Amino acid sequence: MSDPVVHGGDIEVVSVGTVGPPGPPGSGTGGGGTGAQGAAGPAGVAGATGATGPTGPAGSTGATGPAGAQGSAGPVGPAGLVWRGPWSVGTAYVADQVVSYAGASYFVILAVTGGAGPAVDTTHWTLLAAQGAPGVQGPQGPTGPGGATGADGPTGIGVEGPAGPQGPVGPGGAGSVGATGAAGATGATGPAGADGAVGATGAAGSAGAAGAQGIQGVPGTTGTTGATGAQGIQGIPGTTGATGATGTTGAAGSTGTQGIQGTTGATGAQGIQGIQGTTGATGATGGISARRTVAFSTASIALNATENDDIAVNLAAACYRIVTNRAARVRAYTTSAKRTADAARAVGTDPTGDHGVLMDVVTTAGVLGLDLPFVALFNMDATPVVTIYFAVQNLDAVGVVTTTLTVRQAE
Repeated sequence: MSDPVVHGGDIEVVSVGTVGPPGPPGSGTGGGGTGAQGAAGPAGVAGATGATGPTGPAGSTGATGPAGAQGSAGPVGPAGLVWRGPWSVGTAYVADQVVSYAGASYFVILAVTGGAGPAVDTTHWTLLAAQGAPGVQGPQGPTGPGGATGADGPTGIGVEGPAGPQGPVGPGGAGSVGATGAAGATGATGPAGADGAVGATGAAGSAGAAGAQGIQGVPGTTGTTGATGAQGIQGIPGTTGATGATGTTGAAGSTGTQGIQGTTGATGAQGIQGIQGTTGATGATGGISARRTVAFSTASIALNATENDDIAVNLAAACYRIVTNRAARVRAYTTSAKRTADAARAVGTDPTGDHGVLMDVVTTAGVLGLDLPFVALFNMDATPVVTIYFAVQNLDAVGVVTTTLTVRQAE
């Protein structure tokens, strides 16, 4: 007979062996009582595992989640910039145009053509993105092939040493002496004796001192480095160190009894999506300041007299037109000191050096107003202010000179 056994939600059928046959009757005498019960038969073979039961029904849908809060408005986007590529000295640029220069990028804050370049001309340009730091140095390249061996230099020639001393002269041979004549008249001189044999050659003189070292030859060119030799054979590996002793294994903790597995809760339905936040308002396009006029007057001054006037305009401004009420010469400067240094320069003479002259205009009785091609007026005091420094010279009869400028703020 088989009874079902439950293990963790699956049903497993275990087969139980059959009961053994009854034992033989007892051997009691007399009344023939019941014999002792026979021994139990052996257990039967375990039956095969039963099939897995069907999956339980799906859980019910969970409650709807609350709606999400409305998102905050996004930030106002920046004004657009226009890429113009690498900076070129002959190209005209206007505000909000971007160029690359010396590894960095700059954008125009005041229209400009030419100049000293974006990195230096901070009146018209400002940094957008600096040049990146240098990258990590790459690995060293392989050694190049060696050069050929240079030719040997010329052999030096030593100076010949002095000759050794002459050996001693060998003994000369002497002829035999003739007999003495008889007394009386002197006999004729006997014939000369024969020359003696030549003496033996004297011993050779000692060797002369060694000549001085010859001039060293010109060094030959260095030969190319020979090819790298073949890789040497690998050294014999060192012996492996002994393995450290294995630490003792800690005692295993006792296994706790497994709790009964709870049933899986039903998955709740997905909450509805929160309402999308409204799109933030588009930022206003940056405007260009309007043109305006700036007028100022001198005191009553004589013909060819000059008055200095410090006029509040802007930190920087573009000047488009100048009008005077009488013939005059009007000059503008970056600082008061540079105006003073330029005071004596005559009309028609170009300024030199770091002169600071921004404008030098002469009007006549016939032409009192002039459109200017583009004159930048700006202050270059140590701490910039809105003051532009003018020098106005009266080129007419004594009187007041009034100057009117048409300008637009640039900074």
